[in-house]
Amino acid sequence: MKYVSAVRSAVLIKEFKTVLLGSKKWVGRRKEACPLLKGEEPRWASLYSTLVLRPAWDISWRLLHGAVSMGVFLVRFTPIPDTCPFCGMRETLEHIYLECTRLQPLFWLLTNILLIFWLHFSPHLLIYALPVRGPTKSRDLLVNLLLALAKVAIYKTRVRRLADGVSCNCGAYFRSSVHSRLRAEFLWAASTDSLDTFEEQWALSGVLCSLSPSGSLHLTF
Repeated sequence: MKYVSAVRSAVLIKEFKTVLLGSKKWVGRRKEACPLLKGEEPRWASLYSTLVLRPAWDISWRLLHGAVSMGVFLVRFTPIPDTCPFCGMRETLEHIYLECTRLQPLFWLLTNILLIFWLHFSPHLLIYALPVRGPTKSRDLLVNLLLALAKVAIYKTRVRRLADGVSCNCGAYFRSSVHSRLRAEFLWAASTDSLDTFEEQWALSGVLCSLSPSGSLHLTF
């Protein structure tokens, strides 16, 4: 029995090393698919901004490091196949967050929002986030929050599909997450008599929401 346990442990260690190697390969492929500009590094300060809560920036960190469970690795340890539960294609990290056809409604939604902010949506922006600059700080923080919530929507809808077999539209999940966050921030601002601050941060250019003269919230997204 001790021999069997030792062999089993050795096999698991070998498989774990394979997973780590795959993560390193993903980092290399990530740099090829979304190359950093000269002298550029992942924008950690943007990922960990004051608006982005931990579950969201945790997913962003995992994506940058390839530390995400996916079919091509789960098939080694579990009965889960190596195919995408949505489209049947081979499930790699690139496929989950960039290539699956189910992502198109979400990406179109992000494209339309960012165009109003005079920004162009791209895989590079989704992965690395937007650099936060002084003159456009409010816009940059808000955009990075939207990108983080988009990655959460991709992650959560996939987890639900694997657990219950339920197909959930990631675009609709994203929209619902944004609305929930806006309502929560509005209620807090109303209770602390700080609606002016809320309007400056969250109702920027009226892209996501606006406040009526009476102080009620109107969702525009």
